[in-house]
Amino acid sequence: MNNDKVYIKNLAIETIKQNLAKGNYDELSNLALTALEKGVTKRLAFEVNIACGMYFSHSREYISSVRHLNKARTIYPARKQAFDALIKCFEDIYSTFKEQMSAQDYQNLIEALDPIVNFHQVYFPQHKIVVARAKKLIGSFEYNKSFVAGSKVESAVSFRLLEIKNIIYEDMTLEEMYNAAAKILAPTLREIIKEKSEKKETPSKKKKKDKKKE
Repeated sequence: MNNDKVYIKNLAIETIKQNLAKGNYDELSNLALTALEKGVTKRLAFEVNIACGMYFSHSREYISSVRHLNKARTIYPARKQAFDALIKCFEDIYSTFKEQMSAQDYQNLIEALDPIVNFHQVYFPQHKIVVARAKKLIGSFEYNKSFVAGSKVESAVSFRLLEIKNIIYEDMTLEEMYNAAAKILAPTLREIIKEKSEKKETPSKKKKKDKKKE
């Protein structure tokens, strides 16, 4: 490691520790999100992102809270603390905005949570209580999308909720990325397979089918 990188790393560590001690979370936010790139240990990067995430959650700054809690979760996915706090943040988002949300808003939150919940259910059975809470929350989203939100496509909170979904998709574990990509591609692949199978059908077989219909 060259001298510049050592200096940046040591400065980042010292800045994080000083601001954590003082509770200066607004000043820490940008540094926390880039801590790993600056050479800070995973342990300290996890700690500072959890602290920032909890602070912003209590301040009801949900976009910043999701960004930090999800960052902490991807740093140490096996630790239940970040996953638990992230689901609690989504519960607070639902409680705060449910009267305003459109059907598409609910769909965006379902798509944000689904890969996370599947990942923790498969890889961390010790997180089963939090997974159960998250699934219950997704169930509420699905119900409200179908029976409560009505026909409105956008709402006053649509932009914020879409940003929350994008934050999750921009910072996933590899397994979550594969899962999300598979769900997006599955309908397209089914259409391709169906189209190819129809093309394989010979003219004689098609004529027989047509005669049967007659």
